[in-house]
Amino acid sequence: MTSKWTSVALTAVLLLGSCGGPARGEGTGSLTLGEAITRALEYAPEVREAELELELAELRLGSAVAAIAFPSIALEIRPPELTADGFTSDLTGTLAAGLTLPVGTSSRLSVGIDFAWDADIGALDMPRWSVLFVQSLDFSQPDAASSKVVMQQQAVADAEARLADTRERITLSAVRTYGQLLSSGAAVAQAESGHRQAEEKLEETESLVEASLRGEAALTEARLDVLEAQIRLDEQSASHAMDLEAFARETLGIVGDLALVPHEIADDELVASAASLLSQGELVESAIAASSEAAATRRGIEDAEAALGDVLREALPRLSMRAGLSEGGWSVGWTISLAFFAPDRDLRIKAAQLELTLAEQAFEVTENEVLSFILTQRAALQQAIHNSERLPLEEKKWTLEEEVMRAKLEAGSISENEWESFLEQRDAFVLEAKERSLALLIGYLSYRGALGLNLGWEEWLQ
Repeated sequence: MTSKWTSVALTAVLLLGSCGGPARGEGTGSLTLGEAITRALEYAPEVREAELELELAELRLGSAVAAIAFPSIALEIRPPELTADGFTSDLTGTLAAGLTLPVGTSSRLSVGIDFAWDADIGALDMPRWSVLFVQSLDFSQPDAASSKVVMQQQAVADAEARLADTRERITLSAVRTYGQLLSSGAAVAQAESGHRQAEEKLEETESLVEASLRGEAALTEARLDVLEAQIRLDEQSASHAMDLEAFARETLGIVGDLALVPHEIADDELVASAASLLSQGELVESAIAASSEAAATRRGIEDAEAALGDVLREALPRLSMRAGLSEGGWSVGWTISLAFFAPDRDLRIKAAQLELTLAEQAFEVTENEVLSFILTQRAALQQAIHNSERLPLEEKKWTLEEEVMRAKLEAGSISENEWESFLEQRDAFVLEAKERSLALLIGYLSYRGALGLNLGWEEWLQ
């Protein structure tokens, strides 16, 4: 006699492989887990938004670099003016070029040429020209010239981290939902099998009643079992269909039928890779240091240190030098300024010191939070490995227990209700067992993400 366990597994596979297909608009077909992840990443507005933010940050960085790497050139043309004596005969203008250099606090080299059109000789006359270099050194803010470029470089790094985090979050969400839908689809298959068996039992009971071998009470009970199985099937089918439609529409941007193909993952290889990853304890500390949360609070410390340094250096002198050359000769000048006294300086120093202490405390808290998150993901992966390795023993246990319970049923030592109760428990295990492979993959990917590593999900969904 074919066991119900085997029939349920076969029904689940047939059900999950025979829905509709993914397509924008109408269409039928099938969708693998890898294809679902790809579609989710392409469709998710959060990913597109993060990509645009990265592109914007790169443009701003390019703008900041261009401002200090290339000179600006401006041309001003002044046509003849209308005066009381008529139009002036000269066409005049100015050509100016300037370059801001990342030296000291600020540096600028500029060149200017005035020109005029001499109508008498039919040529340009350049009576005035000048070359000017201005260098400012503010010892209270020594890095002011390059701070904008550094800030934009950090903005690019932050945008790259946000994009990576967003893609990771969308990927893991798609994997989890896909697995939940496979599980609910298998539950529908079990409900269909239960309903079919209830109908078969009803037909058998009707035959026994007609032969006067069973009473009307048994027939009523069999009819009740069919109704309960039908209700259970309708509820699970409706819930599964609604969740599947929501996943297709909201996550994948698909309208129409959708079929999910059961995933095939080499569990032994995945367990080996996961065990290898768990053995690399040194990755935890490097992951904490490289995490975006720790980096943000670390920058808070750096900003607080810079702010404190600015206040402490306020008493240092500011030096500005100017050197020029023109048709009239050369000139050199300089200015020195000192801030001898500021009544609020001591209070601002104390405030800056307190802000530094708070930033250091925030960094310590963030490190502990990141460590806790990593260890949680690590524990989840370890549990998924244990569950996967224990599965063969549990399957053997349920197989033997089914043989024992069947023998007891045939011997009359247990009732039909006890047998049905056992089958329900065994069916629940079948569903849970189907989820372990995906749970292992999710645990592995989640731990890789927590360590700041590339998820690398593609290699497991070939």
